[in-house]
Amino acid sequence: MDDNCMFCHVISGKSPSYKVYEDEHNFAFLDTNPRAPYHTLVIPKVHSKDILSIEPEDLRSVMQAVRNVLDLYRKRFNFVDFQVLNNCGKYGQQAVWHTHFHIIPRFKDDGNDWHPIRRDDLIAKLPEMLADLNVGRPDSWPT
Repeated sequence: MDDNCMFCHVISGKSPSYKVYEDEHNFAFLDTNPRAPYHTLVIPKVHSKDILSIEPEDLRSVMQAVRNVLDLYRKRFNFVDFQVLNNCGKYGQQAVWHTHFHIIPRFKDDGNDWHPIRRDDLIAKLPEMLADLNVGRPDSWPT
């Protein structure tokens, strides 16, 4: 626990929350600044500042908790469309420095549309990026 972390305060009960789910290692609650009905935050009980610093077993556990909440909403309300998001770091728009995942149920015409922007300049650099990663052969890409 981190005494300066608002999510650690939620886990410990020092701060109120609208708890949706809890298991031995994770906690899920309704976001108090929701983007959609039932917008939920899922957090590990063990403090880690972001997805890059969380222990692998804690990440596996919190992802199972995400799935459990998705299943709850699917079974209880028949929701089938979701966005599951994680913001990491200042430029990744992380606002609370405790690893967390947003579950945002999606509905037709809900006004939360997110569309990727086509970046032809980056598409042209995909073979170079792959070569930089050294995980494949750029010459194997279709032209």
